[in-house]
Amino acid sequence: DEKRMVVILPKGSYADWLTARPEQSAAFMNQYPADR
Repeated sequence: DEKRMVVILPKGSYADWLTARPEQSAAFMNQYPADR
């Protein structure tokens, strides 16, 4: 039973996300502010 979550990236982070090593990708995963 897999758990998945959407990652919403700031516009300037797309290339960094796509080229990040797996251990670096966790740094992109933050809670999205409820007021946005």
